[in-house]
Amino acid sequence: MKNLQIKSVFERIAPQIFAETDINKAKALALTFINETKVNVEDKAKITKDITECKSMYAFQRYICNSLL
Repeated sequence: MKNLQIKSVFERIAPQIFAETDINKAKALALTFINETKVNVEDKAKITKDITECKSMYAFQRYICNSLL
């Protein structure tokens, strides 16, 4: 069996997101990054929806953490 490695698209920008104190700036950073990636259209739509539904920095950071698992 081949060793498969799956990485989150947020792995590259997670430090920047966690350093940000303003939720709107953090969301904008994530959304801009996602739109520039080669993630398929359906996944981009789901990620965008999930990000925009986060109402607090805590909820947004938890979403990012869970995506990194």
